[in-house]
Order: sequence, then C-alpha cells, then structure tokens
Amino acid sequence: MSLQAVIAGVGEVPLTADGSGRSPDQMTYQAALAACADAGLEPHEVDGVVKYTYDGSLSGMALLATLGAKDMNAVLEVPSGGGSSVALIDVARSLVLAGRARAILCFRTLTGKEWLAQMTQPDPLRPYYLDGANYLRSSGWTGYLHMFAALYQEYAARYPISRETLFCSANLMRRNAARNPESLFTDQLDRNTYFDPAARTVGPFTKYDEYASADLSCAVLVTAEGTSGTRAREIGIVASAQSHGPDPKTWFDLRPTSSSFPDSPSSVAADKLYAEAGIGPEQIDVATLYDCTTFTYLDLVETFGLCGRGEVAGLVEDQAFLADGKLPVNPHGGDLTCGYSAGFRHVLEAARQLRGEANNQVASPEYALVSAPQIGPTSAAILRRLES
Repeated sequence: MSLQAVIAGVGEVPLTADGSGRSPDQMTYQAALAACADAGLEPHEVDGVVKYTYDGSLSGMALLATLGAKDMNAVLEVPSGGGSSVALIDVARSLVLAGRARAILCFRTLTGKEWLAQMTQPDPLRPYYLDGANYLRSSGWTGYLHMFAALYQEYAARYPISRETLFCSANLMRRNAARNPESLFTDQLDRNTYFDPAARTVGPFTKYDEYASADLSCAVLVTAEGTSGTRAREIGIVASAQSHGPDPKTWFDLRPTSSSFPDSPSSVAADKLYAEAGIGPEQIDVATLYDCTTFTYLDLVETFGLCGRGEVAGLVEDQAFLADGKLPVNPHGGDLTCGYSAGFRHVLEAARQLRGEANNQVASPEYALVSAPQIGPTSAAILRRLES
C-alpha cells in the first residue's frame, strides 16, 4: 500500500476577541500540546514545524526546543499571507511522503491588533507578502479590502450579485456560527444596521462584511498514516496544491484587469486537486473556504466548481451554505465569525467535520475541500475520512 499523509491531530486554545493580552508564545505552546494530545503522540516526537512567516510568536526552532523534540528534521516558513493556510499542510505532506520527517506541526498564532498594525505599516524586511502591499499603497490600495472590492466589482459586471447578496451571506455565516460556541458573532444582522451608510468601508463592503479580529492559536499535526496513537481518527490528505495562477504578480494581484479573468490561482489549484484526488466537485460534501469578506467565499464556491458561474447568488438565497443545506460551507461560521486565523482554522474545521466531531456537524461527510483565497499565491486541499 502506498504511503499516505494524514492529519493526525488538531488543537487550539480558547479563542477571545483581540486585546486579550495573552502571550502569543504561550498560546502557540498550548495549541501545539493540544494537537499532540489529540494525535496520541508525545510532544518530543514532533520533528518538524511549518508555520506562517507573519507570526508574532515562537519560531519553529524555539517551538521544537520547548516541546523537547529529540530531532529537528525540517523547519520552514511560508510567506503568502492567507494563501499560506493550506500551503502549510501541502508542505508538511510533501515532507512526510518524502520520508524527511515523521510528525510535522503546522500552526497559526495571531493577535488581532498586532496583525492589523502590521497590515497598515511598511515592512522594513520587505517579505514577499507585504512587499506587494507596499508597492500599491501609493495608488490608494491600503489593504486586502481594496483587492476583494475590485474582484467583487469585476464579478458584478458579469454575473448576478448585489449588496443584498452580501447581507444574506453575512447572516448565513452567523446562522452557522450560532451553533458553534466558539464564535464571536452569532446574532443576525438587521437590514437597518447592515445598510447604514456609516457602516460602509471599502467598495461594496461594510464592517459586517469583514472578518472577526481575535487573539488565537491553532495547530495541526501531519504524519504518515498509522503513525499516530489514534489511527481511527486520522484524516487522509488525498490531494493538495499551491498555485500562483495563470498571470503571476504579487499577492495584491490585478486579476480584475487581467485577460485571464475569471481564471485565478484557485482555479489552477482546483484543476490540480481534482486530478490528483480522482474525484469531481460533485463529490465534495463540505467546504471550508477562505472568508476574509462575505464575497470571498462566494467566489471560491464557483471557482472550485461547486456550482456554475453566476449561480452563487441563487444558492445564498436558497440558504444552501448552512450546515444542513445542500452545499455546506464553513459550518463553524468561518473567519467572519470565529476570529481571523488567515484561514488556518478552516483546516481544523474540515478535519473535525470528517471525524464527526464538529460543533455544527454536517451529516456523514466523506470528502472536504479546504481553500485559501483566490488571489495568489494560494493553496488548497481535499481531505477524506479514512475507512475504519
């Protein structure tokens, strides 16, 4: 039987709104311990770390030392912002399949206020992700909202969508969140609140269309199948991919002005995923899709072929994305309600759904799709519940 990489353990610390004052180092350590315990492995058995570059907590080397690791076979950082979310799993999987490491810890720790400050200030080290933002600030693009507002406007010029769709999209995620005690935002928005002109931010968006800022840390342990102490709960990583798309630029890509539209880094990743997994989008039972805005995950639903182009507004109207709907998306409420993790908590949610352990459980899912944003570089994976 061929070697397969699996998600053997997941763990996190209790989530709080930003400004909690908790130590990022301590949060990272506790999340790592939780993932190890969930996998039935001793902390010293971890021999690799893959993390986000933009993380104000422990370095990979310091984390391994703190865990008492007996060896350090791999320590890597992925500098693609939200695009790193599933890339961490892709890199860890590659290392496991290559036999370079046995148990690789992937994690994301984020304190909301520090992240917002970082996103709005020049970075003297000029890493890839923020370098793109720095170049575009002089033309008025001061953050991620400008990118996604431009994508929305391009989409709206071609297909049915409106701010009414975004309003309903926000409330769909809040309905999912209402069944998840970890969520920060669970109340339904009324029309007067959402459409109040004072709530507008950039383009079509209001402050209710943006992710929930929080202090959090979450971790995933990737191993070879059968390595963990809880084999029956291992989740197979049957396909994973990264892409910079058909028209590579910086993270703040200009796809709305590109002749490649609607192709994107995510559509390239989608083709790779389905080919490797040997399935089609109709076999996806639950999707956890990047959602820094209420539009982002809607576009990704179409990009990954979960419906046809121009059909997503109708699915919103039909409430298809609820956990008990015909196309469950972000049953935990996503980063829109549960605290922004740069998309990494979506990996934990997908694993829990396939285990049957989620707070807002989808009925008997076999395949889960996890995706980073549609701008590049990005990443995605298909996970599968293994046969017991």
